[in-house]
Amino acid sequence: MTDITTTLSQTQATLATLQQAAATAAAGGAAQTQAAEAAWRAIAEVEAAKARAEGLRDQLLARGDKLTLALAARMAVLAEAERNRTEGTSPPLADASAATLATTVAAAAGVTKATLDSQAPDAVKGVDDANAALDDTAVSELAAAEADLLAKQDALAAKQAAADAALAAAEAAPAQLAQVLSRALVRREDALRLAVPAAAAGPAAAVAYADYQAARKVLNDAKAAAAATALTDAWTTARDQALSAVADLLAAQALFSQRRLALETKRAEQAAKSATRDAEAAAAVTAALAPPPPPPPPGP
Repeated sequence: MTDITTTLSQTQATLATLQQAAATAAAGGAAQTQAAEAAWRAIAEVEAAKARAEGLRDQLLARGDKLTLALAARMAVLAEAERNRTEGTSPPLADASAATLATTVAAAAGVTKATLDSQAPDAVKGVDDANAALDDTAVSELAAAEADLLAKQDALAAKQAAADAALAAAEAAPAQLAQVLSRALVRREDALRLAVPAAAAGPAAAVAYADYQAARKVLNDAKAAAAATALTDAWTTARDQALSAVADLLAAQALFSQRRLALETKRAEQAAKSATRDAEAAAAVTAALAPPPPPPPPGP
């Protein structure tokens, strides 16, 4: 398990490293401007993530205080129950009180105390269990639908990001090619200017020529239909996958709403049954305590 305190400490050390890198880049002047800007962006991102983690940590630790209060409240209820079991001349929860009550109820029901204790609790529990189980399937189906909905949301976010990237690549292509074209023309002029026979600039002219040829190759490759097709195909595929993810999310949302309605319907049914619970339990107890039918008379 990852320790939050250790991770926060490590993150602080990472920030110090990034800050040193930013300071070093800034001291490098204009040549290091891009590196300095990247370092400061990284610092901002890590600082934001660290602040968020600290906030979440504080929230979780504060919830521990609620647990302490809940446990204290639980102990208070148990203490009250203990007083009702042990204090006074006739504590209502004492074993003796329970035995007296059982004898009285058994006599009223016309059965023995042993029969009452063995049959009535199970009969009542059967009614309660049946009512509690009314929403079991609906609860599990709603949980599955919710998990699927969250998964579909994540899938859509990923597909949208892929579509954005594909479109961004196509939109960036004109500027990139313009830069390559400009570089090809500039490096050609550099090569012509530096290509003086027997001059010391000969190697530099060769470098300019290599750059010129590399730029020409990029432009020639981009001219092929396959290059444009690749950009189109990348976008089309990403778009179609995103649309499919939208459809999946819509279906998941509709199913989730249906499952939630089903659960609410079952909960309403449970509430209705709760109103008649004692009557149903009494009927179940009556059936459980009823003596078995007499055996049939012997045959002729």
